[in-house]
Amino acid sequence: LEEYDRLYQEVEAAAAEGPVLADDFMGMVVLAGQRLYLQPFEYQQLSTAGMWDEAGLIDQIESHQFPLLVLSQPGSELYLERWGTAISGAIEANYEVSHTVRDLYVLRPSNDSEG
Repeated sequence: LEEYDRLYQEVEAAAAEGPVLADDFMGMVVLAGQRLYLQPFEYQQLSTAGMWDEAGLIDQIESHQFPLLVLSQPGSELYLERWGTAISGAIEANYEVSHTVRDLYVLRPSNDSEG
């Protein structure tokens, strides 16, 4: 529980800086006083169906508009099911893993990417 409490503190601090993206433990984002920016699985389904253009989200990822990402393991089947190839590519090019909390990966903007 201590690990999750520390993660919540990180989410809360990041939420004061900007929107936090999460695909698991999205409740932490809400508890931190922020609305969910999007539900990744549902939006990925809309994108696959041609009903949502992911270009805007990709632009936001590339410009580091999200101070913190809390995601399932990057590159895993679950991760790709939620984020898709183009979005996951943008995440991997612009964010780096800060640390893990059990099965969650905490990512922050990469210093070596443009944004």
